[in-house]
Amino acid sequence: MFLEYADWPDALRAVALNRPFAQIGLDYDRNDNRLEVVAPDLGDLDLPPVVFAKLGPKSWRDGPGAICPAGALLARLANPTPQQLVLIERISRADAPIWLTLSAARDFSTITECRLQIDRGTMAVRSRCIRGRDIDQGALADFAAHIALALDRPVIADIAILPGGELALVDLNPLGDTAQTARDLRYSLVRQAHV
Repeated sequence: MFLEYADWPDALRAVALNRPFAQIGLDYDRNDNRLEVVAPDLGDLDLPPVVFAKLGPKSWRDGPGAICPAGALLARLANPTPQQLVLIERISRADAPIWLTLSAARDFSTITECRLQIDRGTMAVRSRCIRGRDIDQGALADFAAHIALALDRPVIADIAILPGGELALVDLNPLGDTAQTARDLRYSLVRQAHV
């Protein structure tokens, strides 16, 4: 529903670059324009030194960075980006689960990235960062068609082109959903739920 990994169809999970090692449903309390998220207990997780973390369907890429030291996860969770706030506000208004999704951090120094806008059977390259292989437009169009068939909605898809030429799905983002602001939302991370 909100393009979180938990909602991805199997056809897209099969082509994901990283599969999460943890998806933690966050308890929260929503009251008018106040959203309190309960800090998760991460003590039982065997976390690597750094992780790729997402709050809802968005990473912290637009803020301090998508890669986070494991010891800083709670501090990161206490400070969502404006884009994350817009989406978690919508998620909480729908009474849907808010997920903290953790994947292994990945070295992208030899991986080419391409951001695609996929809408109604059309594909447009929004940005690219060539670090390894150049982009094969035919393969990219086929991959975009695969994504479009699996989802019945417009998206921004981040694609990785691996050194061997394989394509993988890095991330899905809602198209246009994060341009709005959640300026009236008061967000806080609390240590325990209020009873």
